[in-house]
Amino acid sequence: MDMLKEVLSEVWLQEYTIPEETAHEFSSRHCEKMQKIFSRKFGRMSHKRNKKLSVRKRVLIACVMIFLASCGIVAGAAVYNSFSHKDYSDHTELFAVNAENCPKTIEYVYYLPEIPEGYILSEQIISVKSVYTTYFKNNRGMTFEQYVKEDYYKYFDNERSASEEFEIDNHTAIYWYVKNSKSNFGSVVWDHGDYILEVGGDFTKDELVELLKSVKKS
Repeated sequence: MDMLKEVLSEVWLQEYTIPEETAHEFSSRHCEKMQKIFSRKFGRMSHKRNKKLSVRKRVLIACVMIFLASCGIVAGAAVYNSFSHKDYSDHTELFAVNAENCPKTIEYVYYLPEIPEGYILSEQIISVKSVYTTYFKNNRGMTFEQYVKEDYYKYFDNERSASEEFEIDNHTAIYWYVKNSKSNFGSVVWDHGDYILEVGGDFTKDELVELLKSVKKS
């Protein structure tokens, strides 16, 4: 059991630290969010980079993880068609995959041509990596978001919400909704091709899907 704990610890280090040899740099927004999550779950963490694990250790880790997965012991990490997610006791972290040939910045902005009755535009924030738009109807809010794939990261509460994977026009989508609630509040995250699009609010799944299917380029 001690050896298993040590191996799993090595896996955790490999997953959440950056080898010195790599040239990849995560966005500041991503790092800040991850730091908050890790600080809450594991205590304050150092930003020092670990030395690259030896080939022998990495092979051992891979073998152990494959064995545990085949036995059904390892849970909480999976890959959707277009998304990768990590599940913890109280939250799920969602990332986009297959972003190699997709835009690195927001080259064109998507918008909703028809807004649900009574909702009015409140704010739109456009950055290099994302577009965040909010609408309000009295005290009810609605959001429409667009993200560069390689920069997409979302945090979901999985204690009070649940998810369902499906497809919109042959592209992966994930429906997140609040469990045991009188409202329909939820959101649909969709791999639209070049970008990740998301719409959320107090609507049914079908209503959210119809909103996403109506998007147009500005």
